Amino acid sequence: MITRDELAALYVRTGQLVLGRCRLILRDAAEAEDVLHEVFVRVMRYGDTVQHAQIPLSWLYRIAERCCFDRFNKRKHQGLSLDESIHWQDTEPDPDRAAEARAMLELYFARLDPRMQKLALLHYVDGLTQERIAEQLGWSRRTVGKKLTKLKKWAEKLRRKGQS
Repeated sequence: MITRDELAALYVRTGQLVLGRCRLILRDAAEAEDVLHEVFVRVMRYGDTVQHAQIPLSWLYRIAERCCFDRFNKRKHQGLSLDESIHWQDTEPDPDRAAEARAMLELYFARLDPRMQKLALLHYVDGLTQERIAEQLGWSRRTVGKKLTKLKKWAEKLRRKGQS
């Protein structure tokens, strides 16, 4: 079990980074704060796992992403569209990528399984190359390319279906 001092030290070292990750995914500062607290509650509950994690920040990011994905799924089950429940930032680094990321998230992010959510997050939000995504997910670069193509085709199909 993780001690309070270890938890506090972990929070001081990584809290702002985890919060930034949550803000990037959720696009809502208040909700990101809630998720940050949720992450560290989970760390308190399952803290012995962090002691075995080779890179605690990566482990915390996975917890944060899972909590964010859970929020998206909860919204879907409550009948809220992502458009209604996410407050998009006005300024983003790459407007074209940001617009594409918004469209992907709004259309179907919550409908994806966790591995495909991670793929979409790494590609559309983080802007990683296929090679980096392959490293992160343990897939080949070719598999990443195929899955991104499949993801884009599915998104286009949903867009056309929504417009008819």
